[in-house]
Amino acid sequence: MESNLLKRVMDILAPSTKKAKVETEEDIGADAIQSVKLRFVRSPDDLNDFSTQFHPEYVHQVFGDDEKIYGYQDPTIEIAFTADSLKPFVSIGYKREMKNSEFNRTGDAERHDLDEIMDETYPGKYDTEASEFLPKLSEPFHPYGQLVQKYTVNNKQFEIYKTTLADESFHEYNRRMQTFVLWFIEAGSHIEADDPKWEVYTVYERYQENKFACAGFCTVYPFWAYPNGERLRVSQFVIFPPFQRQGHGRKLLRTIYHDAVTRNCIEVTVEQPSESFKTLRDLTDIEYMIESGYFDWCKGADGKFAKRPLTQAQLQAIKLSPDTIKDINSKLKLIKPQIRRAYEILKFFFLNVENETVYREYRLEVKQRLWHLSSGEEKAAEDTEARKAHLQEIYDSVEEEYNEILPKLEKLPWINSQ
Repeated sequence: MESNLLKRVMDILAPSTKKAKVETEEDIGADAIQSVKLRFVRSPDDLNDFSTQFHPEYVHQVFGDDEKIYGYQDPTIEIAFTADSLKPFVSIGYKREMKNSEFNRTGDAERHDLDEIMDETYPGKYDTEASEFLPKLSEPFHPYGQLVQKYTVNNKQFEIYKTTLADESFHEYNRRMQTFVLWFIEAGSHIEADDPKWEVYTVYERYQENKFACAGFCTVYPFWAYPNGERLRVSQFVIFPPFQRQGHGRKLLRTIYHDAVTRNCIEVTVEQPSESFKTLRDLTDIEYMIESGYFDWCKGADGKFAKRPLTQAQLQAIKLSPDTIKDINSKLKLIKPQIRRAYEILKFFFLNVENETVYREYRLEVKQRLWHLSSGEEKAAEDTEARKAHLQEIYDSVEEEYNEILPKLEKLPWINSQ
């Protein structure tokens, strides 16, 4: 017993072989996303209603990559916008200014000048007093451009207007609209205001006879295509948070597709789509193709959309031919890779993955497409097993994307109504 006690004492006195934990000094900053609060105001009473506030999705272009506000305890930046003209009212507050030693632990942090940041974000005039802002709520407003679409959501009337930057009277409104790109598009940047070719589609709720509330917008650029065609490229696409998950994104994208068909453009492309926009695009394109008479195998005997497991014979009979892809591209203006992707999502939607035979045939079909997209260097790799492993890795990521889309596809109103 004494020997055990001696051993324990020696263990305690012996130098530790464990490395001491070193705490890393970090600068103390407030979460900028939580500190910034946005809202739209339709009437003077709304100015005192903070229940409609929402946070931006991104702040790194305004406050820096770490998305922190330095130099203040509990900072708040509240920005209210007139719902129609998007004119801003900015209110900056904080509990107190912090001493430099309180937040600057590494020596690299600098106190944010919040007034200067707002001046840079909203380079035109913005109001800081309610007495200046409130009269703007009663100013007459009508959307710029031409009315191109009307639709109803939850018994509310919505309208989509199209204009271009060739209309100089629209420039100031566009400048205010572009500030939302910083808050809601991760890698967004302002479009060139001096290029008259830019086309802008804007969604409004018409909540009274002559009262509008902006719900979102999309900017599109037309490119010349050889020999005498035109290709549209979607650049910025924003639906404001109070209007999200109501179908406005699909309505707006379908309006652009319709415009492309009317103008007989070659196709509609997208510039660096975000993950959320990819999902929106997938759902919209699937809906568009089915409503246009393609993919009839999705429908039951009564001609309505009906989800059911497909048998092996049915799956083998379902193919997407080059002629069908060409026809969809020509008539609906969807790009060919997107047509193929929508087809695979739909097929996966009807697939019984418990049936290993049909599941294997589906995987092989998708892998064949992925293999054709592989680079020459990948195809020339000598290690066969490495090639297979790499192809399987790509397939797994594709299937993961498809699995995330399926629940959203199943909830679409046009599917539930069938």
